[in-house]
Amino acid sequence: MFRKLAFSLSSVAVLVSSSLAMAATEEAITIQLKANVPGATFHVRPPATEDWTSVQEIRWDTQRKQLVNWSKKLEVLSTTTGINAKLVDVPQLISGSNRINLEVFVHDKKVEINSAEVVNAADALAGRQVAFEIRPEQTTGSTPHPEGDYTGTVALIFEPGAPSNP
Repeated sequence: MFRKLAFSLSSVAVLVSSSLAMAATEEAITIQLKANVPGATFHVRPPATEDWTSVQEIRWDTQRKQLVNWSKKLEVLSTTTGINAKLVDVPQLISGSNRINLEVFVHDKKVEINSAEVVNAADALAGRQVAFEIRPEQTTGSTPHPEGDYTGTVALIFEPGAPSNP
């Protein structure tokens, strides 16, 4: 009698565990989060209402047969000095062997490889939004940009400027 009961209980355990395995499903949820808490004394960032994490498009103007400038705003703040900017690399759009040079402007000042002031101390202290623009090199009608799908990266570094002498 004991053997029958032991066998029956182990059979029931196998049946129950296999049916539970079949009934159980696995679900996964992935949530990607990001947060930007700006510094209280220095920051340069896109406005909170804009998302620049996806690829930004420089549009083609079919009437003028030119690429359109990419224009946005930057929020800037520096409580001690002006704000300097510099390019990490030469900005270009590339399609195979074709290149389109780009110019970058912050607060209407051209940003170069060497660091230079783009927002003066008075404007930076106020904490404001300033113009940020990427301008593709324009061509004449006789030499248009070669057709293609172009990609590129513009990387800048912003840093506090030199303290002003009183």
